[in-house]
Amino acid sequence: MQVPPALYDEHGKSINKGNIYVSELSPQSVSQAYYKQFQEDFSLLLKSLSEELVTGGRTVLILLGRIGQDHADRGNSFFSEILSRSLALSVSQAAIEKEKVDPYKVHFYVASRNKLEDEVRREGSFEVDKLEMLR
Repeated sequence: MQVPPALYDEHGKSINKGNIYVSELSPQSVSQAYYKQFQEDFSLLLKSLSEELVTGGRTVLILLGRIGQDHADRGNSFFSEILSRSLALSVSQAAIEKEKVDPYKVHFYVASRNKLEDEVRREGSFEVDKLEMLR
């Protein structure tokens, strides 16, 4: 997955200032940008996988997922929050320049079960036989 281009305005400035991922303070457009990028990337992955499979073949995908619909869910944003705090600490200790941290964004999306199933259906190359959420 790449960083969604829609995270930046026409001047190249982040619309999610102060955050490296979706947080409770992020504008709705940020989660929409990540979801749109996920749709494009996941669709491309499924299409590529389908071209490699023999007729009647199966594939197994193991992905991180989220139980609910909220992108800022504590279980999902935990790692990005740790990274964000580490970067902020590095800036406060002058180990990293703030100007180098502000543009950094995590290129990662954790989809919900429904979003995964929707994208598999929409892309059309596969059917979901079984989808398990492990905790």
